[in-house]
Amino acid sequence: SIPHEPAKISVLFFLNELLLKCLHEEEHNPELFSFLHETIQTLDSSEKNYNNLHLIFLVRFSRFLGFFPQGNYSETNSVFDLREGKFIVKEPMHLDFIKKENSKLLSKLIFSNYYSMNNLALSGKERKNLLDIILRFYELHLSHMGSISSQKVLEQVFAWNFVTFVIINILKPPSMKKVYLIISFLFVAIYANTQAVIVIN
Repeated sequence: SIPHEPAKISVLFFLNELLLKCLHEEEHNPELFSFLHETIQTLDSSEKNYNNLHLIFLVRFSRFLGFFPQGNYSETNSVFDLREGKFIVKEPMHLDFIKKENSKLLSKLIFSNYYSMNNLALSGKERKNLLDIILRFYELHLSHMGSISSQKVLEQVFAWNFVTFVIINILKPPSMKKVYLIISFLFVAIYANTQAVIVIN
């Protein structure tokens, strides 16, 4: 179903860009291949509620890169140090940390997987905050990664999905679904063309 759903295409663009920027070795890694295969299969087979898939992917993928978050969140260890990659008791001297509210959300994400992601209730704002936090976590541990340009497209498409859901299911105008598909594909096409220009230049 991926080729027919703009939101899934945008997730795939995001994962593809992340992999290109994070993986530079071509060594044989069957566990990583199995994980990537599972990710694509899950995305393809999910009919709904896959808005958190990319977040779960980021957390699980960090294990293969060597900086999976350590420790457990608790009322005592309620701060997550992005540099050290672990939950700690008090705020560190630097600014790369997250406080209690986001640390708790990150902890829930760490203990989630593709089979339980439907139970992970996140608002659009929480999802965006977590994505920003995890990408910052990646940047701190992968100096060569740089920014992920497809992040903005992913956020826009998910935001458009929410607006479309409200319009289609509450206002119910005629042919709105076709309008949604056209605009969503345009978002993805603009990103794809932008990437092509970057490669050519």
